[in-house]
Amino acid sequence: MFRSIVQISLGMLVGVLTLGAMTLAGCSKGDTGDAGNNSGPGTQFVSDGGAGATLEITVVGGNRLATGSTTGFFVEARDPSGLALAFIQIFCESEHGIAIIEPSSGGVAFEMTGEDGNMSGVIGAVTPGSFVLQCEANNGFGLVDRVTIVNEGDAPAGFAGFPGAAGGNLGGGVIIEDPTNEAAVSEFTFVRNGEAVTTLDTERGLCLNSDGGCTVEPFGATSWSITITNTTTRQITSATISFTIGGTASTAGPFSDTISITSGGSATITGPMSGGTTFAITGDPVPTGTFPTTVTVSLTFDDGSSISDSTTRTFTYGPVNSCASGESLATVAQCTP
Repeated sequence: MFRSIVQISLGMLVGVLTLGAMTLAGCSKGDTGDAGNNSGPGTQFVSDGGAGATLEITVVGGNRLATGSTTGFFVEARDPSGLALAFIQIFCESEHGIAIIEPSSGGVAFEMTGEDGNMSGVIGAVTPGSFVLQCEANNGFGLVDRVTIVNEGDAPAGFAGFPGAAGGNLGGGVIIEDPTNEAAVSEFTFVRNGEAVTTLDTERGLCLNSDGGCTVEPFGATSWSITITNTTTRQITSATISFTIGGTASTAGPFSDTISITSGGSATITGPMSGGTTFAITGDPVPTGTFPTTVTVSLTFDDGSSISDSTTRTFTYGPVNSCASGESLATVAQCTP
């Protein structure tokens, strides 16, 4: 009796298992075959990165940032057919040097894609160097992307980073400045009467002192002076210098010169800026006011290669007061007994 019951039970069990296997096979076939027709964009259950789905990071404005600045970025998630992977969780992390300002929740950067399969955010450049930004989809998608972001230039005065931002947990990053491949403007100023000045005086006037007496205002042609430092392994053989004053390019130039700066050396070059109300060489009128002034130097090396560098300072242009401290500009009438 017992033996007969066991045989029947085993037979029923085999039938159930066979039916279950057929049912599972049918479900599997239906899911795979109909996914492209019955599922809307981004509703696929699993998209394996190895099967053709993609995740891509795009940095707004390119992958080079000024230290202390911010920019946006986008993460695009697509299935193997190129359709949007909507409402999936994206996690982002970075090397130290890139702050993830948004999204950031308790120092962790995660956010869902929208219906278009995209997630957006904001990053900040903390320190100069080359750093990795990485974003990945949640478990099961097998999707990850990484981009390298280069932060350039020194941090602005008073810059304190981006408090509350996420990121910085992938490692220390790599500083990119290579001292064997740099040539740069290390100093830029105006010179008048043998002294560095921050003004370009266009008129010679009279100076009224506290005793009521007058003297002639010190006056002379204003020159530019730049110092170029060469830390490359090559020799600099020539330079072309141009200026941008208040947004107007090449107002006072350009100037070209044959120079020789050996590897590891530096040189100071000077040239005429103005002798009065017009710029040297171009003859353009000197504007009146205080303007940011950018000098751009294009350098040529002995191997024929070239490099450019720029730096900016602010100068005041016009009939500025070059009188001694405590003296004011005066009219002829004020100085006539």
